[in-house]
Amino acid sequence: MEWYSWITLFISIVSFIFSICAYIMSWKDKKQEKRVTNLELDATLRPYRKVERKITSILDEIDDVSPTEERKSYFSLFSNMSYLIEEIKDSDLEEVKQHNSDLDLIRKRMNNTKSVDFNQVMGFLSAAKDPLSNLRLDIRVKIENIENRKNK
Repeated sequence: MEWYSWITLFISIVSFIFSICAYIMSWKDKKQEKRVTNLELDATLRPYRKVERKITSILDEIDDVSPTEERKSYFSLFSNMSYLIEEIKDSDLEEVKQHNSDLDLIRKRMNNTKSVDFNQVMGFLSAAKDPLSNLRLDIRVKIENIENRKNK
């Protein structure tokens, strides 16, 4: 073999080793990046989990013949209320009157059951508002979406 063949072989081996090292470094960076993303998702998820635990604790207090149907109807109520609270913030006077009548209907429906206090629910829904967790439509759907992204 000629001397330049040995140099070419040496350069090929060195470049191969460098490419393996670069691949390992990029793999570590991706793993670290994924870890940071998971931590960010956990931080975003925390307020939603608090609200869901609160809702679940209230729903657990409901004693009915068919608990799953009762839970579904209350989740629907909570979704409607959180949506209405968001809508009221950006409404004019006529819309506020409409939303207030909607909230009154929900209040009456909830007061017909003995286990849930409407004011308690409204209190924790409004307390759940903060910049990280903008409570909208359905809390459970948002939690599932975040967990699905986290698991990918």
